[in-house]
Amino acid sequence: MKIASKDGRTVYLWRCGSNVHAQLVNASTGDLVFLRTAGGTSLGGARVPSGKTSVNSGSYSLAQTGVVKACVTPTNRSEWCTSYYVAIV
Repeated sequence: MKIASKDGRTVYLWRCGSNVHAQLVNASTGDLVFLRTAGGTSLGGARVPSGKTSVNSGSYSLAQTGVVKACVTPTNRSEWCTSYYVAIV
């Protein structure tokens, strides 16, 4: 598991079986969470809906992602990410 926090927001990146997931909590409407591979490819992405304070990135197989990190793009702020997560499939 990898965890990163900034501006009161926290993103969790974890492995569940052969998949990886990210969850953004304490977030604001419109904030974006997504996964990025070591090659720079962005996968999926979900925005915090109105009236909510958290969102999940979706699930991606480690075979698809390999080395991955979770990134957050808060509304009107700069992007930030966890460190890379390396898992043996």
